[in-house]
Amino acid sequence: MENVEKLSNSGPPGPDKKTYSELENENTKLKLEMEELSAKLTWYEEQFRLAAHKKYGPSSEKTDDGEPLSAFNEAEKEARATLDEPELEEITYKRSRARKPTGERFAGLPVETVEYTLSESELVCEDCGETLTNMSKQARRELVVIPA
Repeated sequence: MENVEKLSNSGPPGPDKKTYSELENENTKLKLEMEELSAKLTWYEEQFRLAAHKKYGPSSEKTDDGEPLSAFNEAEKEARATLDEPELEEITYKRSRARKPTGERFAGLPVETVEYTLSESELVCEDCGETLTNMSKQARRELVVIPA
């Protein structure tokens, strides 16, 4: 173990070996720089907090007692102090529907049914040769309005 200590402490100081006083000076410089940077960081954090408070904080349109300003507050406060609340009336009627269902509205109108039939030559599938069948029937009501 003594041999290891002799090897590490022996020899002249090289370019990367620093003396105790140099290391102490570097340490104090780094501590000062760290304090300066932490002071800047706290200043920036405070600026960020103030900007967020200004943007998202309460509005400045408040009076000393903390209520928002309003042009109508005085009249409302005075009127409410002297008047009693009106009694609620119960509704005894029911509203009727505005429209009848579609089937009832157009029941009296004529219905025209159009069926499309294919000739026997068209009823055969061109690809497989099978006969075609009716797939579905669609009904549509159309109201024709003739302007006067």
